[in-house]
This record gives sequence, structure tokens and C-alpha cells, in this order.
Amino acid sequence: MSLYSRLFRYRARSDREPLEDFLSEALADLLTRMPRATLSNMLEHAFEGRLPTPLSEAIEGANLAWRTQVLANGVIADLVLFAASMRRAKG
Repeated sequence: MSLYSRLFRYRARSDREPLEDFLSEALADLLTRMPRATLSNMLEHAFEGRLPTPLSEAIEGANLAWRTQVLANGVIADLVLFAASMRRAKG
């Protein structure tokens, strides 16, 4: 789904303005386009000292996907990074 089609999901209502959702979608799109090394460096600085292993090691060889409006533990997270392993098991 393209950025533009995702943006049209959010409509203004009497109790909510879609600006925050719009900005979350825009940020997710920018982060998706960022080169892996730059993204890793930026996130390592953002979470400096709060991660058990260096992020570059944790996401090495992973398929990364940014998702918005993710329901987790009864709360909607604005932006979540999913990292799925791309390594194949030897068999």
C-alpha cells in the first residue's frame, strides 16, 4: 500500500483530527526509505544505553518493516519496527 493511500485512511471527525496519524505515516515512509546503516546508527543513538545488544547486531540479516497504528496490549502504538529473520535454517 502506498504512502498516499495510507494517508487517505485518516479522516477528520468531530472528536479527532488526523494530523498525528498523518505524521506517523509520513515518518514511517521516511524511515522505510532510509539506508540500513543510517537507520541503525540513528536508532542506536536514540536508544543509547537502553538496549541489551547493539541494534546493528539485532537487525543484521532481518527483514525490517515499519507499521503504524499497531494494537499491542490494548493500546494503539503510533509506530512499530518489526524485524523478521531472513536467515534460513540449515537442514
